[in-house]
Amino acid sequence: MSCSPVTVPKGAASTCTATPDPGYQVASWGDDCAGAGASSQCYLPKVQKDQTASVRFAATTLATVHVTALVDGGNGTVSCAPSDLPRGGGSTCTAVPDAGYHVAHWDGACLLSGINPHCTLTNVQSDLNSTVSFTAQPAGIFNVSARVNGGNGAVSCAPARLSAGGSSACTAVPDAGYQVAAWSGACAFAGSADVCRLTNIQADKASAVSFVAAPLTTTAVPTLSEWGLILLCLLMLGLGWSRLRALERRGYRR
Repeated sequence: MSCSPVTVPKGAASTCTATPDPGYQVASWGDDCAGAGASSQCYLPKVQKDQTASVRFAATTLATVHVTALVDGGNGTVSCAPSDLPRGGGSTCTAVPDAGYHVAHWDGACLLSGINPHCTLTNVQSDLNSTVSFTAQPAGIFNVSARVNGGNGAVSCAPARLSAGGSSACTAVPDAGYQVAAWSGACAFAGSADVCRLTNIQADKASAVSFVAAPLTTTAVPTLSEWGLILLCLLMLGLGWSRLRALERRGYRR
């Protein structure tokens, strides 16, 4: 385990990184890093006094994979939940910028998340690591973001950063066999629609969407009423009688 930098001015940040031996994983952190759980990194923001970190390792469970994220350059925090998950499961990493800052970009496994503060990773088959960077927020510029609650789909907002008074649309894309259950946060009014449109934005907007299994569709089989059946029988009798008369005229009557 190592921390960098090991000497910082008051109010600066440091990151401690645990490097387990092959076949081992982080079990837990202790002392001032106790809140880092089983993550491979412990981020210590705004250090005001000497800090002490300890870490405990445990044998790796082959069916378990790990998702971790680290802040590059300070000015915010990041966490992934769950950080330990069954192989094939999903995890969401959430970046929380300090006041006056916003997400500049993600790297690593979350590269495609761009400036969204939420990075959703699905079908995780191996350990994944990401970093996030923050930058100062210009005056009059606001962020629009959305995240998925519970998996089974994805969501994105465009534009994700815009000037005061602008508009943005958040689009939910359910996995096959699922549909939007509900929106919450700024998009709560959108109900179960696939798209949430936000207009005249004057502050940062954050939303969440959840998905639910789509009901199986059935096709109704048309049926005849009682009178319809009677008419059908009469029609068939009439066709049979006409056929019989035609045969008689041709000399086929026995």
